[in-house]
Amino acid sequence: ETVGISPQMFDEVFFPSIARYAARFGLFAFGCCEPVHPLWERSLSRLPNLRKVSVSPWCDEEAIAGYIRGKGIVYHRKPSPNGFAAAQWDEEALRAQIAKTARAARGCPLEITFRDITTVHGDSTRLGKAGEIGNPENAVSPPGGHNDAPPGEQLYRDGQFSAESLAKWVPARANPQNRPVGHRFR
Repeated sequence: ETVGISPQMFDEVFFPSIARYAARFGLFAFGCCEPVHPLWERSLSRLPNLRKVSVSPWCDEEAIAGYIRGKGIVYHRKPSPNGFAAAQWDEEALRAQIAKTARAARGCPLEITFRDITTVHGDSTRLGKAGEIGNPENAVSPPGGHNDAPPGEQLYRDGQFSAESLAKWVPARANPQNRPVGHRFR
């Protein structure tokens, strides 16, 4: 976590090590809870094998989407867990949050992770409802399907990702150097 570090200090102190470690892998994901949008221009944009960037509740969603759109980098959104912990769950607030994310992430591969949920006040149905709300088919998407699919092609169908669509989409954009994916050191 580097949330209290300025972008300049991050670039000088942390980024050289991050870049060195990232170079050891085929693809690399960055971020956790810190807002990553202030780090993009000076640092993160220089990682050639960056495949996923975390978009926490403190990140400027539109800014980071603008930086990564069209680059094949996954927009990994982690919505605020606060709605799950409230005594009275506001399903519409979650829908609004997911719709805002879907609009911001248009043109980016989108992944949504619900995490840091400490309580649901005994209402386990919240988790299933959240999964339905976070389903790409239920979110706002452009004409033609899921927000990272080419027009007329839908990556997400019948509750699962289409293997044919992913096979066409992932290799070309996700791994242009065809480098090995995983935790292998050279």
